[in-house]
Amino acid sequence: MKIPGPADLQLRLAAAEAARRAARYGAPVPAGAAGEETTGPDSDSVRLSERARELARLAEEIGRLPDVRRELVDRFREEIAEGRYVVDTRRIADELLGEIDLARPRAGAPSAP
Repeated sequence: MKIPGPADLQLRLAAAEAARRAARYGAPVPAGAAGEETTGPDSDSVRLSERARELARLAEEIGRLPDVRRELVDRFREEIAEGRYVVDTRRIADELLGEIDLARPRAGAPSAP
């Protein structure tokens, strides 16, 4: 029995994405893509697994999301133009130092393998 690893999952995800794109543009979906099962050795039909259908649906939803949150960009642009945008340098420094402190190993703490 073979236990699938991360590479197997990546291959199946890539195949699911290829199948989704092919279906979107009207191209035939290759038999066996993304874990689909064929009905015979020369069959052109496929049955997508429930997981592949869910991944295709999620990829479609993600594709509809905007790349930029326009309302935030417009708000910051306006604040900068009007001179109302204030950078809290102390807060930024505190957060940076906090990140550095979290990355630093503690005395007596076990080290990572």
